[in-house]
Amino acid sequence: MALSAGQGGQRECVAELLGHGIRETVVAAGQRVAPLGAELAGERILLRPYYEARIGWALLRHGQATVNVVGDSLQFYRVLMGEAQVDPETGVLRGAEAYIRAILDIAIISRPRLELRFVPVECKYMVARPQAYTRANALLLEILVRYTRIPAFVSKGWGIRALRMYHECVEMARTIRRVAPDSEYSRAADRLLEKLSAVVEPLVG
Repeated sequence: MALSAGQGGQRECVAELLGHGIRETVVAAGQRVAPLGAELAGERILLRPYYEARIGWALLRHGQATVNVVGDSLQFYRVLMGEAQVDPETGVLRGAEAYIRAILDIAIISRPRLELRFVPVECKYMVARPQAYTRANALLLEILVRYTRIPAFVSKGWGIRALRMYHECVEMARTIRRVAPDSEYSRAADRLLEKLSAVVEPLVG
């Protein structure tokens, strides 16, 4: 059951969740769900998906967003692998620590990113306390960020940048295996590396 936003109300709830720079979140719009950075711009939530990203056009089409706040990089991994469980009516991600539902207010169509500003209408906490932190969490998130960028770099002919990012992923996965051996984090890192190796293989062949 969701916890209330507290005596401060919805505005303070949103500010606490997003008021300290760009937060990595899981955004849902209709049947589309994707990791996406979210930040607070005045009293609006600012989302800036890449022009080519399907989530941006889903947000425009539906005119609303559910911004799921998660504290575990495995949630982002499940989203990218198509394994996330999202309520089809509310857009709330199973396992989210909090969520914000918002209505589209301003949309600027531009390249390379859209600029979408949303008015928050609901903010709720789903857990009362954060989980213990592991370095593997942050490292897996960094691999996931590169996992979304490397294919784009390869398609644009930026082979050197793609390979550099891939080798960074290899090193981070090695650290994950050391600090969290035989864990869901290490298995996720290995699976991502397997997929990325196939992407960069033409560059080293």
